[in-house]
Amino acid sequence: MWNDFRFALRALRRSPGFTLLAVLSLALGIGANTAIFSLLYQVAMRSLPVRDPGALVWLESDDTNYGNSRQDNNSSIFSYPMYEALRDRNTALSGLVARTSFPATLAWHGEAARVTAEVVSGNFFEVLGVRPALGRLLIPSDDAPGRDPVVVLSYAYWTGHLGADPNVLNSRILVNRQPVTVVGVAPRGFRSLLSGGAPDFFATIATMPLISPGWNWNERADCYWLSLVGRLKPGVTREQASADLLPVFRSVLREQVPRIEGLNAEAIRKILSRPMRAQPAAQGLNALRARWQTPLAVLAVMAGLVLLAACANVASLLIARATGRRREIAIRLAVGATRWQIARQLLVESGSLAVAGGLLGLWLSQYFTQGLLGVLPADTTGGWLAPQLDLRLLGLSLALSLLTGLLFGLAPALQAARPGVAPALKDQTAGLSASRSQARTRQVLIVAQICFSLLFLIGAGLFTRSLLNLLHSDPGFRTEQLVTFTIDPSLSGYSAERRLALFRDLRERLRALPGAQSAVSAGIVPLGGFGWGNGVQVPGSGKSSQDWTYCNENSVSPGYFAALGIPLLSGREFAGSDSAKAAPVAILSESFARALFPGGDPVGRRINLGNNPAGAQIVGVVADSRINDVREKPPRILYVPFEQAGDDFTRQSAFFVRTSGDETSMMAAVRTAVRHLDRNLPVDRLTSMKVMIEDSIYTDRLMATLAVAFGVLAAILAAVGLYGTMSYSVARRTREFGIRLVLGEAPQGLLLSVMREVAAIVAAGVAIGLPISYWLARLAESQLYGVRARDPWTLAAATVIIALVGLFAGLAPALRAMRIEPLRALRYE
Repeated sequence: MWNDFRFALRALRRSPGFTLLAVLSLALGIGANTAIFSLLYQVAMRSLPVRDPGALVWLESDDTNYGNSRQDNNSSIFSYPMYEALRDRNTALSGLVARTSFPATLAWHGEAARVTAEVVSGNFFEVLGVRPALGRLLIPSDDAPGRDPVVVLSYAYWTGHLGADPNVLNSRILVNRQPVTVVGVAPRGFRSLLSGGAPDFFATIATMPLISPGWNWNERADCYWLSLVGRLKPGVTREQASADLLPVFRSVLREQVPRIEGLNAEAIRKILSRPMRAQPAAQGLNALRARWQTPLAVLAVMAGLVLLAACANVASLLIARATGRRREIAIRLAVGATRWQIARQLLVESGSLAVAGGLLGLWLSQYFTQGLLGVLPADTTGGWLAPQLDLRLLGLSLALSLLTGLLFGLAPALQAARPGVAPALKDQTAGLSASRSQARTRQVLIVAQICFSLLFLIGAGLFTRSLLNLLHSDPGFRTEQLVTFTIDPSLSGYSAERRLALFRDLRERLRALPGAQSAVSAGIVPLGGFGWGNGVQVPGSGKSSQDWTYCNENSVSPGYFAALGIPLLSGREFAGSDSAKAAPVAILSESFARALFPGGDPVGRRINLGNNPAGAQIVGVVADSRINDVREKPPRILYVPFEQAGDDFTRQSAFFVRTSGDETSMMAAVRTAVRHLDRNLPVDRLTSMKVMIEDSIYTDRLMATLAVAFGVLAAILAAVGLYGTMSYSVARRTREFGIRLVLGEAPQGLLLSVMREVAAIVAAGVAIGLPISYWLARLAESQLYGVRARDPWTLAAATVIIALVGLFAGLAPALRAMRIEPLRALRYE
């Protein structure tokens, strides 16, 4: 084997062009697959860095809740009294923890910043079994009311913002302007139970009134806000845990539901029949999986096809190369080499190519992963996804290298080891002749490459058209030269009256900025990933008192619709007179007005509101706009004046500044304006609305970018493979072409002969690829917007492109055939 390896290196050195092309083709395919696997593993398969993560379960129920709810992930949420009952009355779990996350303001050495707090039960770190990087972690006694508040910093915040200063231990920092003691630093690599979450510090549930001033949900059974994760006792299965916890869960519901007012018999029956299950939580509360698993699975299939195309390309080149070595192989067989030794030698050569391609691909995968992550917004994954190299990636790269080596090397090795010795030694043109089976194998491989390339070009076209449709979709308001940001004065100790006065003052300051055309505020940012809901009822509609129409709600300041460019269809906008002391009023979106008042004019009518017993009078109707996602149909939206929204809805405010100049300059001016009002008030999510919309469709941008990249790569591989195949075909038929020229055929006839062969190969690839694309279209259907997966224009465009690729790849060999000199061709060996 060592001799085979040395001989393989010498043989590959003699063909540097072939070696470079083969290694680069494989490296691109292996690197793309390794990068996609790296992200897919981190999203769907990586376990939490805790003790025995396989024993963790999260508690899941349906969403038949009552009262209020607040959720920061896709898992079920529970009230704090429910958590206490499940923690204390089960026999299947060795521990049960609760968690959620909240924004906060953290100040250290006079510098305040908007951060994220992970609010956890006191037994959180004890049950998970993690060790501190510095000091100690939270313990159950820290979670008692009346105790001095303590926090644990995350490792990322300690190193990134505090310079890993050990003196922070036992020091006092300000959280929402209140002093707390730092007792420790969480271990490196441990962020949260919520994938994608990146808290800056950990605090106990007992400190919630400090984290969220005015908080009163800790003792309320009708307020749902906590995710629950438990650790199974040794020998207990998830099914046994579910059976043990369900009676406790329902008994607590029976105790709590009768205390809730306004529930009819049917609502109570649904609540009391809620199921509850213990689900695997080795990867934590995997919010990233729901968002990324399907797109990454589609990309993994695409990357796998790229690797198959690269293998087909290298296999085609190896077969053509083996054709030129028939006499060499025949001589080795004649002097005593066995066919197994010949096949083994060629397999070692292909294996050497594969290993070299794997090593280069592993190196390239780091840059591919960085490129993938570079498409995402900075705060999308919270540091959970990173271009990291570990033993799993090394193992995958090695496995892919060995597999591809066998895949593209086995058939050429077996074919090359089967020549007849005597005919090969006698044949003067053996160096360029190929058996019919070798020619057929090369043609099959190049047809496969054409097929793969067509599939990629179709995918690239579909994802690109989908992205363009999203970028040009109408969100219902004008996004150009619009700057937005958010502030939360409640975290800095502002009362409700001071907050409203601050918001009014800041709007006036923003309107006075150079280049500012208008400045307004609202409770939420459209397409910002956060929203409020409410229930609406029309008095006298004849519906049951329990029947409510649910909608999205936003609280906005006067001039909001004109500033954002949302057309007013009837009635009026909110005015400065619509204050907290004035009669409640509301504005409906067009689709919501049609749903509530089909065929009638809603202006002047009254509606009941779930969060306002006084109801409201409708004073206007505005055009539909998106509020959660540009993909969604225009939702039902209820607008209320900002100052009438109530204390819970005015803790923070989003501001919008329409500028006539440069957005970057306006953002700098905005920071200065806020700092002049209160230098300790952090500005959050300061960006342009166009960037926010682009960030909201980052998955689509990633899919389109990679689909185009894979499509171009596959087309290049197909072009190289077709060029190589046709070049060898022309060389093999040189004497035939010379005879045809001597017999009087025109050179143009040779050109047409070669191009007919090219056309047949391309047509075969297209004929196979189009039906496969119809079948594969189902995988991509859910990822597309505004275009069908079987769009005929995309299919036609991809077919034309691959036909042009084939034409240009085959044209050079065809022109070479047309320029053959007859006498030289007859003497050609």
